[in-house]
Amino acid sequence: MNWIFEQPGYAIAVGVIGICVFGFLWLQTSSFRWLICAFSMVGISAAMVALERWVETDRERIHTSLHGLVDAIQHSDVDAVLALLHPQASGVRKDADHYLNRFEFQRVVIKPNLRIHLGRQADVAVAEFNVLLVVRSPSVSVPRRMTRFVCIWFREVNGVWLVERYQHSNAINGVTRRRGKRF
Repeated sequence: MNWIFEQPGYAIAVGVIGICVFGFLWLQTSSFRWLICAFSMVGISAAMVALERWVETDRERIHTSLHGLVDAIQHSDVDAVLALLHPQASGVRKDADHYLNRFEFQRVVIKPNLRIHLGRQADVAVAEFNVLLVVRSPSVSVPRRMTRFVCIWFREVNGVWLVERYQHSNAINGVTRRRGKRF
């Protein structure tokens, strides 16, 4: 049922189809009850869109956490990055501290192939995506551009989705990867 809360297009499609059907029936019969039904569909569709905007799903919260992490990395804000990492993810914390103090991330862009998979357990999720990085090392004057395929495992702690672990590989994996078991 989350699909209703994640995409307003479904509510709009239901509304447009309902308005067309009831509008057509009103034109054929001249009965005002069909016109009232058509206007009711406008109200129902508007209420469904408003409900979609009001309810924040787990995928949307993970998406927000992920973009917060990207912004923190791009601004080299070590404290903000560490705040988005799971307290028990010591390896990830060590990597974040090492890389953010060693490199300057000038640009971090999540590509459109972002997929968020919610696990069988309610508090586990995986985000898979390609990311474009523009990285500058203190020893090199020219920034380096690279694209990587990244998997990030999230765990929910007190209503906040935190990074538990990650892995990255060649960007082509993001193109060729097929759906399968992730957990």
